[in-house]
Amino acid sequence: MPLPSDEKLIQLGNDLIEQFDTLFGRHPGFRPAHAKGVLVTGSFRPSPEAASLTRAPHASRESTPVTVRFSDGTGIPMIPDNDPNANPRGMAIRFYLADRVHTDIISHSTDSFPT
Repeated sequence: MPLPSDEKLIQLGNDLIEQFDTLFGRHPGFRPAHAKGVLVTGSFRPSPEAASLTRAPHASRESTPVTVRFSDGTGIPMIPDNDPNANPRGMAIRFYLADRVHTDIISHSTDSFPT
């Protein structure tokens, strides 16, 4: 995916990162949000009924390779998993459909989307 060239968009991104640094401190080498996480790989095997519910390609295949990342929501890489301040929790799934073709699902444990 190419990097943006729109100066306003770039500034917005930089302002957002600055806010994360203000909230969580600077932690070079870690993500500004969801800094602590666990990455696992495996296979997604849909139920026989899945193909009747969606047109998503991974629902009609016998098996699809996946990578899944579970994370704590903050930008603090050493926060204990049982700390209530680690909320929201995140989960990201990448379904590998073909070479350089994938589907991503990104989720978190809050009942709304922060905007």
